[in-house]
Amino acid sequence: MKSSASQRNRTWFTDATPQNFSFIIFLCIFDPYAAGQSIYTFQETCKENPALTMGDDTTKIFLNSRGNREGLDPDIAAFLDYVNGLSARGRFTKSIESEVQKIKEHRAPAGSPCTAVKPITTKKTLPP
Repeated sequence: MKSSASQRNRTWFTDATPQNFSFIIFLCIFDPYAAGQSIYTFQETCKENPALTMGDDTTKIFLNSRGNREGLDPDIAAFLDYVNGLSARGRFTKSIESEVQKIKEHRAPAGSPCTAVKPITTKKTLPP
């Protein structure tokens, strides 16, 4: 039986192995690649032969809160603005802000490392 290139790339998987899709997301308040993008997406490929892939369906996404917002989904742009300290806009970012507030209101036991966290008291607003 002749194997395809994708089968050769996945020699450690069998037909009975479930596909595992993994996402690793890095949230950066700086531009990790100094290219001005808000999102950088990488998938596992072979350096010497980019046509070969690991076959594990792992995707690494770097979100750059300082990147260009042109063409970016409005919810992602609002989230990145929130990361930069601006007021929450949109349902998704407001739901995150609500969870952040719940965590801030929770009192950690004395001596807990969480007692060193100081709440953010200033908010910025986006210009009109």
